[in-house]
Amino acid sequence: EFVTAPAPAKEVAAPAPVAKKTQNKKTAGPNGNDAAFKNKNVGRAANKAKDAAPLSGDKPRRRGPPSKNPRPDRHSQTGKTDTIKKVHQGWGDDSKKLDDEVAGEEIAKSDEQNDESTEAAAATEATEPEVPTKTIDQYFAELSTKSSEINARTAEERKIEAAADAAIVKKEQEDFFGALKVKSQKSRSRKEKVILDIEQNFVQ
Repeated sequence: EFVTAPAPAKEVAAPAPVAKKTQNKKTAGPNGNDAAFKNKNVGRAANKAKDAAPLSGDKPRRRGPPSKNPRPDRHSQTGKTDTIKKVHQGWGDDSKKLDDEVAGEEIAKSDEQNDESTEAAAATEATEPEVPTKTIDQYFAELSTKSSEINARTAEERKIEAAADAAIVKKEQEDFFGALKVKSQKSRSRKEKVILDIEQNFVQ
């Protein structure tokens, strides 16, 4: 008889040990902005009590290495320069300045002459005109001549008005016996409108 040996029992893997959470015994303090805000050694009040160190030299020393070309934008990088003509046109020339000064003096002289002429004209206008004087006899003589002229004009105007009225009456009498024939107007026959009734059929 063959007897089979029993199968070996499978070994069960032991569970992995769980790492225990280590608790930080130290409490977390303020950091970042909170720490800077709570620091009493920093700030205006703390710096006010401290004596500032004297600066060495005329100019304040900058941090970092000195730069070779601090402001390159102040110098042209193209290498082109203006010609003498452009420089004189932009900044002016001595001869042009002299011409401008001479022209300014001439303008000032002409303005002074104009002012003098205007003042003289104003003075002549300011003088009061002479008032004409007449005697009483001259005044009455002028009144008599004016009244005679007015009477003569009114007589002539009356004659002209009478002649105009006679001409108007004569013309009205001539027009009174005008043509008695009246032109007969031809009556036109109006066209009558014809209305048509249409039966509409729509096929789909």
